[in-house]
Amino acid sequence: MNIYNDNLGEWTWQLTTNIIDVEPMRYSSLGYVGRDLPTVITIEFFNEKIYVEDYSEVRDKMLALILGEIDRYEVVYRIRKKDSGYRWFYDKCEVIEKDDLGKPLTAHGYTLDVTSKMTGLEKNGDFQLKKNFHDILTQINNRHTMLEHLAIEIEKSHITMDFIVVSIITINDFKTINEVEGHIFGDHVLRRTADILRESVDELDIVGRYGGDQFMIIFIGKPENVVVGKTNEILKEIETYHFGNEYPIKLNSEIVSYQNEPLIEFVDRLEQLTV
Repeated sequence: MNIYNDNLGEWTWQLTTNIIDVEPMRYSSLGYVGRDLPTVITIEFFNEKIYVEDYSEVRDKMLALILGEIDRYEVVYRIRKKDSGYRWFYDKCEVIEKDDLGKPLTAHGYTLDVTSKMTGLEKNGDFQLKKNFHDILTQINNRHTMLEHLAIEIEKSHITMDFIVVSIITINDFKTINEVEGHIFGDHVLRRTADILRESVDELDIVGRYGGDQFMIIFIGKPENVVVGKTNEILKEIETYHFGNEYPIKLNSEIVSYQNEPLIEFVDRLEQLTV
């Protein structure tokens, strides 16, 4: 059975500028009218309204299209309405123009509103949302989970006497990266940075996203001098990684050793480094 209905029209997406030429039905279905719209509508006007649980899948497919890894995609996702609630959209998109080097320039797509069918699946229990222990975009531990891990490891260290050393890694000028290269590229930097961090640590060490442009590694059983060396190696690997663009990626780090103080005081020391 075809679950897709309520055609919201076709659209053309200029991949180099992110400008999207879209039929009014697409934004009016979300409660937006002419006075609510920017002078130039970009793909970000819609992307910033995507339901958080569906954000990563949509971004992954868009990024793969921009980088030339795929020529087309289909995706079903929730998108917030202007006043309250959300709609379910189905997008189908395909590259229709490339430059002489094969870089995608223009994509064409269409959007269907599939809310009635998907809402039925939710009510029947066929669509389940998992409790969120991970950061949606990077799929590593989120901030709350990292603090829970930190509390557990500190409690264990009172018995094992293991070192607990935390490294806070920040991507410098990340706002500028988003402004210059676009949010989709910025998301790519965050995801790949998370992958490198996860691949670079030992099995006992714990990696998570601590803030918008910040990551945390909890090193278990390693003295501070070892953690400093390991962190510097990781920073070098990330900074020399080719992210698919010429914009230089630079990072800095702060190293904090647990000194047997109450957990809240240790977290306060970490927070002072992330302001």
